[in-house]
Amino acid sequence: MTMNCPACGSRNLGKIAKNQYFCRDCYREIKFGPKGTVQLAVIAQNGRLLPYKIMKCDSRKCSANS
Repeated sequence: MTMNCPACGSRNLGKIAKNQYFCRDCYREIKFGPKGTVQLAVIAQNGRLLPYKIMKCDSRKCSANS
Protein backbone atom coordinates (compact mmCIF):
# COMPACT_ATOMS: atom_id res chain seq x y z
CA MET A 1 0.00 0.00 0.00
CA THR A 2 1.41 3.37 -1.01
CA MET A 3 0.46 6.46 0.95
CA ASN A 4 0.81 10.12 0.16
CA CYS A 5 1.57 12.87 2.65
CA PRO A 6 -1.70 14.71 3.40
CA ALA A 7 0.20 18.02 3.63
CA CYS A 8 2.31 18.03 0.45
CA GLY A 9 1.22 14.95 -1.53
CA SER A 10 4.69 13.35 -1.53
CA ARG A 11 5.15 9.59 -1.43
CA ASN A 12 8.53 9.93 0.29
CA LEU A 13 7.31 8.73 3.72
CA GLY A 14 9.20 6.81 6.38
CA LYS A 15 7.57 4.77 9.12
CA ILE A 16 8.35 5.82 12.70
CA ALA A 17 5.95 3.61 14.66
CA LYS A 18 2.55 1.96 14.30
CA ASN A 19 0.26 4.45 12.50
CA GLN A 20 3.00 7.12 12.62
CA TYR A 21 5.02 8.35 9.62
CA PHE A 22 7.47 11.09 8.66
CA CYS A 23 7.45 13.00 5.35
CA ARG A 24 11.00 13.54 4.12
CA ASP A 25 9.94 16.31 1.74
CA CYS A 26 7.95 18.68 3.99
CA TYR A 27 9.40 17.49 7.34
CA ARG A 28 6.05 16.78 8.95
CA GLU A 29 5.16 13.94 11.24
CA ILE A 30 1.88 12.22 10.38
CA LYS A 31 -0.11 10.22 12.92
CA PHE A 32 -3.21 8.29 11.91
CA GLY A 33 -5.82 8.17 14.64
CA PRO A 34 -9.23 6.59 15.13
CA LYS A 35 -12.14 7.17 12.74
CA GLY A 36 -10.02 8.58 9.91
CA THR A 37 -8.38 11.44 11.80
CA VAL A 38 -4.88 12.48 10.85
CA GLN A 39 -2.68 14.67 13.06
CA LEU A 40 0.17 16.61 11.48
CA ALA A 41 3.10 18.04 13.41
CA VAL A 42 6.02 20.18 12.26
CA ILE A 43 9.48 19.41 13.57
CA ALA A 44 11.12 22.57 14.96
CA GLN A 45 14.84 23.32 14.67
CA ASN A 46 15.37 22.24 18.28
CA GLY A 47 13.73 18.85 17.57
CA ARG A 48 10.41 19.49 19.31
CA LEU A 49 7.13 18.58 17.64
CA LEU A 50 4.80 21.52 17.10
CA PRO A 51 1.13 20.67 16.43
CA TYR A 52 0.22 21.76 12.91
CA LYS A 53 -3.18 20.51 11.85
CA ILE A 54 -5.81 17.84 12.51
CA MET A 55 -7.54 16.49 9.43
CA LYS A 56 -10.39 14.13 8.69
CA CYS A 57 -9.58 11.68 5.87
CA ASP A 58 -11.46 9.12 3.88
CA SER A 59 -10.06 6.81 1.24
CA ARG A 60 -9.99 9.57 -1.41
CA LYS A 61 -9.08 12.89 0.24
CA CYS A 62 -8.34 14.77 3.46
CA SER A 63 -9.93 17.95 4.73
CA ALA A 64 -9.09 20.17 7.71
CA ASN A 65 -11.33 19.98 10.76
CA SER A 66 -12.66 23.26 12.10
